[in-house]
Amino acid sequence: LSPSLVLLDSAMPVMDGLEALRSILELDPTANIVMLCVPGGRSIMEEAIRLGAKGIVVKPFQADALIEAVKKVLQDPA
Repeated sequence: LSPSLVLLDSAMPVMDGLEALRSILELDPTANIVMLCVPGGRSIMEEAIRLGAKGIVVKPFQADALIEAVKKVLQDPA
């Protein structure tokens, strides 16, 4: 499958978000991924961007923040 967008939590029970991010981008280097991170997880945020996440949203977040991040990623031609 080739989704238009992946919302990926940095903290998951079986595979952490950075590991999942790497796996997804190996399959599709152009994947649009927005990572959901905890406050204070700056190193995780920086690593996610370095690996290829196209957006970051810090939890807890308002719906507007998530919507804006999704719009930005989907509208950005890069």
